[in-house]
Amino acid sequence: MPDLPQLTFELLYAIAAAACAGLAAAGLLGLGRARARAAEASLERLRGELAALRHENGSQSATLATLAGRLDALQRQLAADARHAAPAPGAAPGSAFELAIRLARGGATSEELMSACLMSRHEAELAIRLHGGAGRAPAGRLAAVR
Repeated sequence: MPDLPQLTFELLYAIAAAACAGLAAAGLLGLGRARARAAEASLERLRGELAALRHENGSQSATLATLAGRLDALQRQLAADARHAAPAPGAAPGSAFELAIRLARGGATSEELMSACLMSRHEAELAIRLHGGAGRAPAGRLAAVR
């Protein structure tokens, strides 16, 4: 039988040190893998949040586009209403009221005055009371004003 070399203290110390180094390396490798898994899980969570934010941003962009379209339509309508409400070039101030007085004397209704002269309901009713047909004006002060 061949003789086995005798283990010396230095050789045993070297073997123990190598075993410790191997265990440390395995532990560090395991720790690195655990950190990599945690980082991957965090990255997946962030990807999900990013997708949700992109979806929400898309929804808000669509809403803003819809609101911009509505605002444009309202601005066009306002401009059209302003053209109808503005007096004709060269027309005397108060000509809408003069027209309302003539229409009221001719027996027009408050709705007709509101439409033709762009008056409020109260203005149209007042014009009819003050300048309407003989049967419409109440007796008293208003009759004296006519």
